[in-house]
Amino acid sequence: MATVTFAGVSRIYSKDAEKPAVDSLDLDIADGEFLVLVGPSGCGKSTSLRMLAGLEPTDVGSISIDGRDVMGVSPSDRDVAMVFQNYALYPNMTVAQNMSFALENRKVSKDVIRTRVQEAAKILQMEGLLGRKPANLSGGQRQRVAMGRAIVREPAVFCMDEPLSNLDAKLRVSTRAQISDLQRRLGTTTVYVTHDQTEAMTMGDRVAVLNAGVLQQVASTREIYDRPANTFVAGFIGSPSMNLYELSSPHLAGWQIAQAPRGNITVGIRPEDWRLSSEGEGAIPFLVRHCEELGHESYLYGDLLNADGSVVASTTRLGGNTGILVGSRSQFEVGSTVHVLPDVAHIHIFDTASGNRI
Repeated sequence: MATVTFAGVSRIYSKDAEKPAVDSLDLDIADGEFLVLVGPSGCGKSTSLRMLAGLEPTDVGSISIDGRDVMGVSPSDRDVAMVFQNYALYPNMTVAQNMSFALENRKVSKDVIRTRVQEAAKILQMEGLLGRKPANLSGGQRQRVAMGRAIVREPAVFCMDEPLSNLDAKLRVSTRAQISDLQRRLGTTTVYVTHDQTEAMTMGDRVAVLNAGVLQQVASTREIYDRPANTFVAGFIGSPSMNLYELSSPHLAGWQIAQAPRGNITVGIRPEDWRLSSEGEGAIPFLVRHCEELGHESYLYGDLLNADGSVVASTTRLGGNTGILVGSRSQFEVGSTVHVLPDVAHIHIFDTASGNRI
């Protein structure tokens, strides 16, 4: 196990690039921690991971593993094991041979190799698959082989680059739980990259959100969800995403936002923080434009209305519709109007100019 430190790390692919792919990343990862890097495509998360593993050069700053500066150290000498998105298995080798290949290259004794492979196979429940080749394995089994290959090395740090993206939805859920349980049992420091916020929120001890190469926030999943640092994190984390309204006064469809400062602000309200209400009592009319029935609950998408029936300024989220989660089995007709009120205890307020939380 080991600590990991990124100190002002930047990666610049081209002198002509408008900005670095990773821009002055400062990040401390604790010994034995499971940290998830998450963000949209092109945000620099995989580049950050590859710099840690030594697969990408670091143009500015330094990276340390357990207090040791690894700048200029080859990937094979960093004591890091990488699990790739495409598994990267040798098709002509059996499961056991794939798992032991790196140890054989290091001239580890055959007895030690055999013991480690058997132990890893037991952990991953793959004892009966050691003689098979990758072509005779399912996607989930191939992913476990890739995990096993990393485990047998007994590295200081696991680096995982979107390892579940090639699996179907149901298998992703079960494999997600297996990886989390495995990391807790092994206690190995793990840096996990994903674009899937569900993976990020359910797997990591902490989540680091990146955008355009810049670290936006690093915190526990609960803190990131309840107290996003800025409008990007607020809109990115959560599905459906938070509703964000740019306002010039502390009013939303006539509803007074008591805690809002004067001036241009952005107000954020998550879909689950709206509730159905009776007409009157300050309730806001809501025109239903789309309804997603999920059985135990429904997501409504549509427009908040002013008292005169005009549409309130659209949200800044994709599609411009307000999203509302209704935890009931009631049916809602497209084109109908219901009345809603936000939960005042869960309103988020941001500075419109900077996007930062107020």
